[in-house]
Amino acid sequence: MTVLGLAVLILALFIVGIVLLVQALSGSGEQTAKPANQQEAAAGKAEEEQQEQAPGPEGDEASGTCPVDQVTLAAGMDKKEYKPGDKATMTLNVKNEHSAACQIEVGSASQQFIIQQDDKTVWDSAWCSSEGQDEQRVFAPGTAKNTTLSWSLVPTDKNCNKTADSFEPGEYQLVVKLGEVTSPPHPFTVIDEPEKDSDEDGKDDKADKKDGKASKKDNKADSKDS
Repeated sequence: MTVLGLAVLILALFIVGIVLLVQALSGSGEQTAKPANQQEAAAGKAEEEQQEQAPGPEGDEASGTCPVDQVTLAAGMDKKEYKPGDKATMTLNVKNEHSAACQIEVGSASQQFIIQQDDKTVWDSAWCSSEGQDEQRVFAPGTAKNTTLSWSLVPTDKNCNKTADSFEPGEYQLVVKLGEVTSPPHPFTVIDEPEKDSDEDGKDDKADKKDGKASKKDNKADSKDS
């Protein structure tokens, strides 16, 4: 082999070596870039999963409904004492104690007026009520609304059959309910109806006195004539 041929062979080997080196470097770069792209994709997926699992309102708060423990009830009546034959107006007061505006179910289907004596239920509006209606109302923080029910003080059984003309005299309590919330008891009294006999006796006494006066006048007239 001549010197020229040897030089050509060395040059060819040098060129082949450079080409192989360039290919090796290019392949290594692609392999390095691929894991980086995979890491970015994995990070993006993890972020999406975190966003899906981010904490938020649950239960009643998620639906805009006031939490049960933030709703308070108060029972009331228009008088402290009633006698047989009277009609009473009972009041249900509901208040939103929550820090935000929310909805409360206040429809007649959720309302209940209960009369108790010695912790025993003696009358319940549910015994004589129809199915009622649902009604959601929005309450601003700290606001309250009232609803009333007129009651004739006539006792009934659970089938709404009249059991007596009126309640016996004594101490009673009104308790109101709205869904799961119950009010403290509100006391009232049923008193005796005034006896009619005493009035009649009084009238009879007055009549007797008038008759006595008339007889005295007659006696005086007789003495004058004599």
